[in-house]
Amino acid sequence: MAEREFAPGRIFLQPAGIVLEGRPTQVRTVLGSCVAVTMRAPRLGRAAMVHCLLPRAAAAAGSMPEAEALRYVDTAIELMLTAFARIGVVPAEIETKLFGGADRIHRGNPNHGYRVGRRNIEAALEVLRGRGIVPAVLEVGGRNGRVIDFDTATGLVMVRRLPCDAAGESL
Repeated sequence: MAEREFAPGRIFLQPAGIVLEGRPTQVRTVLGSCVAVTMRAPRLGRAAMVHCLLPRAAAAAGSMPEAEALRYVDTAIELMLTAFARIGVVPAEIETKLFGGADRIHRGNPNHGYRVGRRNIEAALEVLRGRGIVPAVLEVGGRNGRVIDFDTATGLVMVRRLPCDAAGESL
C-alpha cells in the first residue's frame, strides 16, 4: 500500500505512492534522494502529491502498471496531470511545487556516484517545463533529507530538513 492514514485527515505517503484528494487532508512524506511533487487546482479544491524514487522509466506511463509508473519521476508526473485532465483541470491552473532530491557526498567527492537526487530533480523539471508548468516552489538538492507536510486544502507545504553528519549521511 502506498499510503496509510495515521489519524483522521492525515496520510503518510510511502515511496512510489500517490495521494489524490478532494477533501482537506494533511499529507506527510520523508525524502532523501527521492522527490515529491505537489499539485493543487484551487478552482476545484483538488490536490495531489506523489513520492518518486528514480528519474526515468523505460516505458510510457500508460504501458505499465500504475504501481510501477509511480516509482519514476517522469511517469508519475504524467499520471498526476492525466488525473487532473480527467476532471477538467488544465496545466496552466495547477499550482505545482517540487521537493527533495538530496545527494549525499560519496567518499568526500561530490562528483562521485550516480547522484540520483540531482537526476530526479532534472527529470521533474524537464517533464514539468515540457507541459508548460513552472513550479511555484523549488526546495531541492543539498545533502539533507526532508520531511514534507502538505495541506491539500490550502496548498501550504511545510518543510523540515533532517540533520546529517559530515559525510552527508542522514542521522
